[in-house]
Amino acid sequence: MSVTVNVRSELRRYNLPEDFKVALERLLEDNVARVHSRTRVSKNPLSLKTQAYRIQKICHAFVELRENGYALKSPWALKQKHVEALVDIWVRKKLTGGTIENKLTYLRALAQWMHKPNLIGPLESYVDRREQGLVRSYIATEDKSWEGNGVDSIEKMTEYSAMEVRSEYKVERELNTFCRRLLSRLVMEASRKFAPAGGRIEIDQSRELDRCGLDIEEELRKHNVPDLNGFWQHLERTFGGEAGERVAFEQAAKAIIDGFWLKPDTEIKRTSSAVILEKRVTSQGSYQSKGQREVYYSSQQTVVSTFDGLATFAKKHQFTALAMQLRNFNIHRLTFSTRDKLSFPGLEIVMFNDKWQFKFAHDVGDALSLFISEFGAQYLASRDRY
Repeated sequence: MSVTVNVRSELRRYNLPEDFKVALERLLEDNVARVHSRTRVSKNPLSLKTQAYRIQKICHAFVELRENGYALKSPWALKQKHVEALVDIWVRKKLTGGTIENKLTYLRALAQWMHKPNLIGPLESYVDRREQGLVRSYIATEDKSWEGNGVDSIEKMTEYSAMEVRSEYKVERELNTFCRRLLSRLVMEASRKFAPAGGRIEIDQSRELDRCGLDIEEELRKHNVPDLNGFWQHLERTFGGEAGERVAFEQAAKAIIDGFWLKPDTEIKRTSSAVILEKRVTSQGSYQSKGQREVYYSSQQTVVSTFDGLATFAKKHQFTALAMQLRNFNIHRLTFSTRDKLSFPGLEIVMFNDKWQFKFAHDVGDALSLFISEFGAQYLASRDRY
């Protein structure tokens, strides 16, 4: 049995959402020690150092995406547009072609673990290598020495000793990146601070910047310091106290309505023992456990969102044990056979190949109905036109 690096310990170093880390942790624990090279001769597993380096590069790529406005909720949500954005970021950072290719190699391994073998293309499929100066050569094709190019070494050393004058464009770009990172930190801190106990709150950074009237690029072009204190005060006014709680509960109600595809005319089945709702969940044969099934990656995020919404509802209505178990449930580790059941306090879920049947105890089901009526009525009414 191969030795695997402590994945959870490595993930703690990165500022990523907890749900995201849970999904990524499973992918890494199951695959980080796998060998992907086709030319490797040794049968030994990857060293702990190499495993840790693989984790670091994958995590840093997702952090870079979040810092540039791509707040993925799950690694499974990685798409072509995100890879294109990363390559663009790396090109703007003036990384070499070899460095970018290495980064794509780590992402290509991740894509294989998620059964998306064609997600990551070669570097030339994202950028013109020659135009961007990213052509990689393994032999010397030209004389780059000072002497061979008629450069006076003494004069050149004198130039290097002078202070470098940074271009206005470069300074503005770095300030823009710095301010964007601060904004992301402020939004993440607001999401943590203003969420109700046991609940979550999602804050759309772009939307709140528009509502606040803050344009980072415009302020920097005018040589003004962006009013980040003002943006934080806007977040406090918008999400602090009861306002933030209501936003969190409305978001939870919306996640539940979307998860069960509820409409104003949806009939809720009620039996003598339970209130029943059905959710479409697509599954496939498990790659890890023969004869078992696992939730297909396209359905995993919807299940996570539905569980999150139900957990927030359960916490508000004092179903504490149910809230805790729903919040801690790891859908990415689940394997099952059709008609298997998941049991929670006040809730039983029967899993079929293409749907899950949620059987709520009457007190939980009645409370859920009230919760949706109070916090999701407006959104539910809007679904009548779909």
